[in-house]
Amino acid sequence: MIAGIVAMSAFAVACVAGLGADLDASQILTRALICMGAGYVLGVALAWVAGRAVLDHAAGRRVARPVPEVKLPDEIAAQDAQEPRSPHNPDPGPVEEAQARAAA
Repeated sequence: MIAGIVAMSAFAVACVAGLGADLDASQILTRALICMGAGYVLGVALAWVAGRAVLDHAAGRRVARPVPEVKLPDEIAAQDAQEPRSPHNPDPGPVEEAQARAAA
């Protein structure tokens, strides 16, 4: 899409410049089509560079700020059922705290 916009802009600028230079229609259109082709090539290159910059920025942001793993209450309860409390892990989990608050 960027390449098309750049190409059409180059075509329009070349047409206006040709009209301003008082050239005949065949010269204006020939030069405008050449500018349109060059603009398309430059637009493709510009779009590739912009896309690459966005991907590099997103990859760096994912590394700098990873998304934390969040467990649902059902997953916590299932994990607690598989791993009973031990002297090394005496703290109640969030499910047990919620149940104690509801019972009180």
